[in-house]
Amino acid sequence: MKTLAQKINKHEGRMRMKNALIVGIVASFVLYGFAIASTTLSIADADTSNNDINELQTEIAELEVEYFDMIHELSLDEAELHGFTEVGNVRYARIDETKTVAYNR
Repeated sequence: MKTLAQKINKHEGRMRMKNALIVGIVASFVLYGFAIASTTLSIADADTSNNDINELQTEIAELEVEYFDMIHELSLDEAELHGFTEVGNVRYARIDETKTVAYNR
């Protein structure tokens, strides 16, 4: 321990200690800047993702409205032209009280 104290008390030792402190302070500022920049970019990415999600939800809602409009305009004759038929004799079988199964006969 005496040798370390003797080295610090010399001019060369003081210069090394001063340089080490300066390097430590600069490294701290660089790391702090990196952390701030990383956080800012993450927030911006999250905001962009939220906007994309909102746009997709709007597009889905518009497509659902279009789908329901098409369903309401479809007649039984048009459905038969596309191969759909109306099921006449539908019966239900109970598996338990919460589930119901339909079958054709």
